[in-house]
Amino acid sequence: MTFLKENYPDQQIVIMTPIHRGFARFSEKNVQPEESFSNDLGLYINDYVDVLRQAASVWAVPLIDLYSISGLYPMADSQTRYFSNAQTDRLHPNSAGNYRLAKTIQHQLLALPADLLEK
Repeated sequence: MTFLKENYPDQQIVIMTPIHRGFARFSEKNVQPEESFSNDLGLYINDYVDVLRQAASVWAVPLIDLYSISGLYPMADSQTRYFSNAQTDRLHPNSAGNYRLAKTIQHQLLALPADLLEK
């Protein structure tokens, strides 16, 4: 953030959080657990989301909190229509999920000024 703030002072910098994390199994050796499991450091996805929220506050930049506002929640079976595969990949959004993300981001960006320079 220091680099961005120092080198691009007139640009609108935005932080976005990740979406919720669902289970994915790509092979016997590549299994990605859903978000109720911690990583090797004992951290959960919401720990990373909280750091991004804090960074937006500290650095005075807008936050697009996709974790909270995207509406995508892969742990709910009713949401599988937005993810690649209900049984093997609830980590990656499919076309419908990406459309929902894009519309969410679009409307959040519309609330931000496009021109930050005084004329």
